Amino acid sequence: MHLIEMELYGFKSFAKRTRIQFSEDITAIVGPNGSGKSNIVDAIMWALGESSVKQLRGNKMEDVIFSGTDRQKGVNYAEVVLTFDNKDGFFDLPYEELSISRKYFRSGESQYTINKKRVRQKDIREIFLDTGIGKNGYSFIGQGQIDEILSTRPQDRRHAFEEAAGVSKYKLRKEETVRNLAKTSDHISRIDDIYFELLSRRDEMEDKREKATALHALQKDLHLYTYSLALRESKSSDERRKKITESYERIEAERDESRFLFNEKEKEQKSLEESLESFTKRETELRDELLVLVQKKEQLTGLLQLKNEQQDSLTSRLHREKEKATQFKEEALSLKEELENVDKLLEAAKIKRDVKQSEIDEMADSLDKLRKRVSLRNEGEKSRKVKEDQLKNRRHDAESRKQALDYLLAERRDRLARLNERKAQFDGEGETLKESLKIYSEKEIALKEKLKVLGDDIGKEQDRQNSLKESIKSLDNEAMPLKLKIESIARERDYLVRLKDNHEGFQYAVKQFLKMYGEEHFAPSVIGPVAESFVFDPEYALAISTALGFSGQNIILKDDHFIGDILSYLKHKKLGRITFLPINNLKTRTIENGLEQKSSVAFKVASECIRCSDDIRPVARHLLGRILLVASAEDGKRLAKDLNYRYRIVTKDGEVFQSGGAVTGGQSKNTSVDLYNRDREIDKKNREKSVAENELRLSNTRREELLFDLEKCEENLKQMITHYKEEEDSIRKVDETLRRLSSSVNNNVDQTASLENEIRKESEAILKDNAECEEKESILEAMDKELTALREDSGVEEDSLTAELEETRDRLSEEKIALQKLIARCREVEIKKDQTCERYNYLQNEVKAARKNIEEINEELQTIKSAIDEHSPQSDTLEDKKLNIEEELKMLHDDYGNSRKDLKDLGDELNTLRESIFSKEKELVSLTNRLEDAEKAYSESTQQLNTMDVPEGIEKIESESITSLRQKSKKFSDEINRIGPVDGDALEQYEEWNDRVLFLSDQREDLLLSKEKLEKMIRQLDREMRKQLEKAVLLINGYFNEIFKQLFQGGEASLAWEEGDILEAGILISARPPGKKLQSLSLLSGGERSMTAVALLFALLKMRQSPFCIVDEIDAALDDANIRRYSQYVKHIDDMQFIMITHRKQTMEMANQLYGVTMEEKGISRILFLELEEVEKHVGVAEKEIQ
Repeated sequence: MHLIEMELYGFKSFAKRTRIQFSEDITAIVGPNGSGKSNIVDAIMWALGESSVKQLRGNKMEDVIFSGTDRQKGVNYAEVVLTFDNKDGFFDLPYEELSISRKYFRSGESQYTINKKRVRQKDIREIFLDTGIGKNGYSFIGQGQIDEILSTRPQDRRHAFEEAAGVSKYKLRKEETVRNLAKTSDHISRIDDIYFELLSRRDEMEDKREKATALHALQKDLHLYTYSLALRESKSSDERRKKITESYERIEAERDESRFLFNEKEKEQKSLEESLESFTKRETELRDELLVLVQKKEQLTGLLQLKNEQQDSLTSRLHREKEKATQFKEEALSLKEELENVDKLLEAAKIKRDVKQSEIDEMADSLDKLRKRVSLRNEGEKSRKVKEDQLKNRRHDAESRKQALDYLLAERRDRLARLNERKAQFDGEGETLKESLKIYSEKEIALKEKLKVLGDDIGKEQDRQNSLKESIKSLDNEAMPLKLKIESIARERDYLVRLKDNHEGFQYAVKQFLKMYGEEHFAPSVIGPVAESFVFDPEYALAISTALGFSGQNIILKDDHFIGDILSYLKHKKLGRITFLPINNLKTRTIENGLEQKSSVAFKVASECIRCSDDIRPVARHLLGRILLVASAEDGKRLAKDLNYRYRIVTKDGEVFQSGGAVTGGQSKNTSVDLYNRDREIDKKNREKSVAENELRLSNTRREELLFDLEKCEENLKQMITHYKEEEDSIRKVDETLRRLSSSVNNNVDQTASLENEIRKESEAILKDNAECEEKESILEAMDKELTALREDSGVEEDSLTAELEETRDRLSEEKIALQKLIARCREVEIKKDQTCERYNYLQNEVKAARKNIEEINEELQTIKSAIDEHSPQSDTLEDKKLNIEEELKMLHDDYGNSRKDLKDLGDELNTLRESIFSKEKELVSLTNRLEDAEKAYSESTQQLNTMDVPEGIEKIESESITSLRQKSKKFSDEINRIGPVDGDALEQYEEWNDRVLFLSDQREDLLLSKEKLEKMIRQLDREMRKQLEKAVLLINGYFNEIFKQLFQGGEASLAWEEGDILEAGILISARPPGKKLQSLSLLSGGERSMTAVALLFALLKMRQSPFCIVDEIDAALDDANIRRYSQYVKHIDDMQFIMITHRKQTMEMANQLYGVTMEEKGISRILFLELEEVEKHVGVAEKEIQ
């Protein structure tokens, strides 16, 4: 195993990411002082888990992060990554390369990773435990380790020896075991406190058990004689009351029978009333359902009506579109026939034109032949004739062209007039359409604006509706907790009332007495228990309840007139012991005058903090007149001292300073406070319930108002939506009209533009033909003059050949004119065909548009029809439900009337029974008064027997007289009184105490056993560590002596333990350089001491060889001779990697790799890979820089 490389970022002076690769043998790192060489060693130690800031040469851990310079900003974290070669399995991990990294942030967060997996610092340390690497390891040899060995205190040298001996893991286990032992000792101490405190109560608990056992035996004997006495008295008094009892029972049976019948009738009456209430409730529910159904049906009817109207509107529109499509289709068919006729006319005109052209060509040939004949006839007149013929031909052509132009101009002017007439017609239609379009556009804008306003109103109304619904929902959400709160308060109040009525919390005797005394003759003299008669502020509740103690369960009497009867009643009923407070006998207790001046502590007399009636005020003074209340224990302590411990003092927290000096305190389970607060708590719950009910009532009122507003809002919204849909329908109709008008306007514009184009072309053609016609007239006039001159000159009459020539020429001219007419006719037919085609195409597009509109309307109709089909059955269903509810309401009314009649009849019967019962009650009261005297003796004995179990051994005392039974019963009762009060659960307390003692005893034994095991484990670890240390020091001593001889070339050195336990003792070092005597390390010279320390460190390395060793300038104090011996020794160490920080050239020379550390910029270190000859000038050199 060896260290392959390390990577630093932001660690101390290494601001930039820096990577250093290490040789497997020796790597030397050089550089001037302060350049950051030792920061490399600090980085390796830090990455391996070093947490001592002092060891890292800093004041706080944040100092390891690069803090910045004048030109370089600081970084936010420091990171160091070490990569180890683990191919030989040195580390027991499944990796051939082991990458360990540590990252620390300015926030204080620290991260450790092994091969990029997050681990704890403890995991890192455990990997390097007992390897010589890491915290306290001897593989880091620097001035600190040298100083530690050279220290005058032998104990300071132990760390390296312990690491080399491999006892670190034992020390770690021992420390953990010592911590567990300390915890176990703490547990034992706490349990001992509780255990011995419980043992201190042994006499008290056994005394209570003995008294309870004796009391139980006496009570058993008392019960036997009391039961026997009561049985005798019961038999003797039974005969005296039988006759009265028989009469009483007979009348009582009659009364009970009438009462039973009355109760049955009353139940029947209650059932009928509940039935009537259920009728009313059901009627309300049905009417609500009917109202909802009517509203739904109205909404559905309105929706269906709207859909039907939309369907009618769309049907009408569909009909119009179909008529329009049919009209356009018929016109298109007509135009198609017309096109066919025009094609036929055009074909016929073209045929005529072609025939006429053939005739003209033939006549032209004839004319040419005649011309040739005329030219042969008169050669002499050849030139004149040629000229004349040319003129005539030219005149003939010009005249033909003029005639054709005259015909064309007439046709064009006629066509232009027709086109202008049609344009005027289209212009008029266009203006009308534009005016209509403007009117409907304005109407659409107005309707859209109105619709927008209506939509905004609907939105506001919907917002209001949603707001009302949210408010109702919020009120419902608020009402539910209120209802639950009311129910909870009612349950709590009822629980408190039950506690009060059942006298819960009082002792058994008091509770039974309060339940049973009401019908006794002494009942008027009983006021009630103290706890139910006193009222006080919550501030003093704990103090007063503590001051009263069990006196709160004492029963107040108006006087002592019936005290004997009451005590006899208790004995007779065997209820137990109760303390009574007859007001006329009570002695009022007060404090002495001027007591306030005897102390500076503020206090109150407890009796003055009580609110009660004036009749029972003496009771308050008797019980609390000499008890003082103070705020705190400190005040109580001072006041008790000031008053010489003559008064009982109670604090608000319940601590008690007894008269005489005793103090009672600590945590108390005082539940008697509740006895005094019940009436106030019941009143409080009643007030809370009233407040909550009032809130619920206000909430329900507000909810009704909101529901009314919601109904009005929904009705308004329904009307507005109906109006909105009507306006939408109007806009739809206007949009349809606008589309139709817009289409018509566009068509009109297109046709007008087409006509204007044709008019322009015709006008231009007329102007052109007029100009040409005028030109031809001028040419003809000039030719006529020229021909006249030629004829005058010739004087020769035209012969028959000439006449034939002229005739042929005239006919040719006429034929050409006819041809021009045919050409014009063809052109006119072609123009008409073009116009008809344009109209036909327009109609075809209109037919397609109409079909598309029809498809859209059909789709809308289908959607509306589906909606109508969907909602129509719902309307029928709603109608059926409505009829069913109305029928049920009618049946409810009939049942309600019958029930009301039955209820009236029952009321009459109940009145009759009530009078009968009252009459019998009067008879029973009379019999009761007569029976009281006879009943007194018998009822007492009988009730006593009924409350007692039949004792064992009663047959043994059947022969004893009543007098003897009374005497022995009194004797047992006196003995019980002599024993005094005993807790009713004394035996249970004893058993609980005994179980607790046994449990703690067992737990204590377990802890003591665990403590013994831990101590044994510590002793075993100590033995193992001693054994390891003795063996290791023995080996190290041999290695030390051997290496010392090699480094010093002679002499001897040895190690020895100080006196005492070797787990605590220090290491003594003795050395004898060659030529000197054996002496202590402190007596050697500086160089000898340094070399001795180096020898010892190398001995430690040889004892437990570490994979690598980092040496930080330990050669600084050595001279050249020692350096040579030191270097020679290092070179011969096998299987160990050395990283050396040095300034010495001889050390550099043995290195396989050499790195330089420099600071080109102040505060920032850089790493340079150097050759040996570059060392002296490496500062500032940028060659072979390692990144």
